Amino acid sequence: MPLFGFHCALLMITVVTFDAWYFWTHRWLHRTLCRLHAVHHEVGVKVQYHWQGAAHNDPLEELFIVVYVTATIEAYKRCIDASIVPWGLLVGYGLIALWAPVLHSSPSVSAPGGVLMDPSKHYVHHRLPHRNFGYFFTAWDRVCGTYQSTVKFRPFERTNSTVVVPKWRRGFTTACWMVAILRLFSPQ
Repeated sequence: MPLFGFHCALLMITVVTFDAWYFWTHRWLHRTLCRLHAVHHEVGVKVQYHWQGAAHNDPLEELFIVVYVTATIEAYKRCIDASIVPWGLLVGYGLIALWAPVLHSSPSVSAPGGVLMDPSKHYVHHRLPHRNFGYFFTAWDRVCGTYQSTVKFRPFERTNSTVVVPKWRRGFTTACWMVAILRLFSPQ
């Protein structure tokens, strides 16, 4: 049973540290590499706001995720017994991968309490790019004064268009995750 607590703690650490990592890199992208990140912000403007919009990124943006995953794997290998399979870490990576399509689903979906970054709050970010930079939680936005709870929903003008993700880009994120997970179990 002590290992269960260890894995739960590892999961919470993974989610909280990723949220901080994502907030600051996302905010930095808006300030310094805005042309690179503008590809993603076509979602809801040039293409329909849709769960597939999570994959509508410049591939260089995905490198920020790879850096985080690699850093956490290396920290795990150096600080904790590498013979224990880090289920908490792996489940955390799964949540990270699954949350992006959730954030880009229907803007009418809202979590109670305002603590979670939900589709309605992320939609605010797509309409007001200097608001709501968070990934899982709104805490960093609240602390830094970038949080906004709602914005009037504007339906997409071309209702019959969908997000078109080029074939070469579809597997890019998945490939990065697979390489990172394989790296976790590779000998040092």
